[in-house]
Amino acid sequence: MELTIELDNGWHVVVDYEYTAPEPAIYYTSNGDPGHPGSAADVKIYSVWATLTERNGKLVQVDVLNFLVDTDLIDIDTLEQELIDKHEINYE
Repeated sequence: MELTIELDNGWHVVVDYEYTAPEPAIYYTSNGDPGHPGSAADVKIYSVWATLTERNGKLVQVDVLNFLVDTDLIDIDTLEQELIDKHEINYE
């Protein structure tokens, strides 16, 4: 999945990620067997793409995920939670 977001510094970036929907707990199956615990929603971020300009003026797509995390421009846990929240809002 891809989602365009705006960072605090004004950059617009595209987040490439995988979303796994939550699964409710099943206490007992229809035949009475024990069920299974539920699972929370999960997000795995693969990349964050920014469009930058090369020295020759050409626009290029650059994966800036590591740069953003290493320089504390984003907190990966916060970003993952924001993506989960966006999915929950869209499916309520």
